[in-house]
Amino acid sequence: TVGENENKASYVIQIPDTVDFGKIQQPETEGNVYSTHDITVSCIQADNLAAGNAIAVLVKDATATGNTDPFLLTHNTNKDCALTYEIMNNDASIQNGTWYANGFLFNLFTGAGQEATDKLRLNRNQLYNKDLSVWGGQYTGTLNFYTRVRNVSAQ
Repeated sequence: TVGENENKASYVIQIPDTVDFGKIQQPETEGNVYSTHDITVSCIQADNLAAGNAIAVLVKDATATGNTDPFLLTHNTNKDCALTYEIMNNDASIQNGTWYANGFLFNLFTGAGQEATDKLRLNRNQLYNKDLSVWGGQYTGTLNFYTRVRNVSAQ
């Protein structure tokens, strides 16, 4: 009899349904002015996770195909208007890290009950001197999250 490995890792990762930057104001002067919003990912279940292994959570913009593709918010009616943002982990952009086939590392989890909060950071300077009759309105974007079990003991 050949059966599935009963000791296979089983896990549940919880990601937010939505994240809302709220109302983003156009800056009055040129320069970096950031709007931020927390994004929390939680490890709800982590069964049969072998010693030295962790659950890697990767994230990328739904339109991204490589490490130079930004995280985007696109105007709902004027697709020429798009705003970029970063995901910050401990005050550093995850985009400064390694690009994997399914995105950048959001965080690693080694057990149930753990959570990681990063910050979405949008530089409002992108709106400086823009015509709000064109740029004003609703923006949306999609993040794709991927998970996998990986060995982290050699790192």
